Amino acid sequence: LTQWWETAYKLKADKIAIETAQLTQYDTERKLQLRDQQTRDQLAEAQQLYEACQKTLRTTEENYRLMLVNYRAGTATIAELLHAETMLLQAQNRQTDARTALLLAQRKYQDLCSH
Repeated sequence: LTQWWETAYKLKADKIAIETAQLTQYDTERKLQLRDQQTRDQLAEAQQLYEACQKTLRTTEENYRLMLVNYRAGTATIAELLHAETMLLQAQNRQTDARTALLLAQRKYQDLCSH
C-alpha cells in the first residue's frame, strides 16, 4: 500500500512538473512574440516619425528662405526672421532626434532578426 501511495504521489508530482514546464514554455513563447511585435511596432513608429520630421524640415526651410527674402526686401521684421530661424533650428533638431531613434530601432530589429 505504501509503495502504491508513493507511486501515485510521484505520478501526480511528475504531472504537475510537466504542466508547470508547459505553462512556462507557453509564457516564454508569448513574451518573445510580444517583444518581437513591440520591436516591429517601434521600427514602424520611428520610420513614420522620421518621415514626418523630414516634411516639417522641408516646410520650415522654405519658410525661412521666404522670410529671408522678405526681410531683405524690407517687408519682414528681424523678429519675424529670427522666429523663422528658430523654427528651422527646432525642426533640424527634431529631425536629428528622429533619425537617431530610427537608426536605433533599425539596429534593434536587425538584432532580433539575426537571432
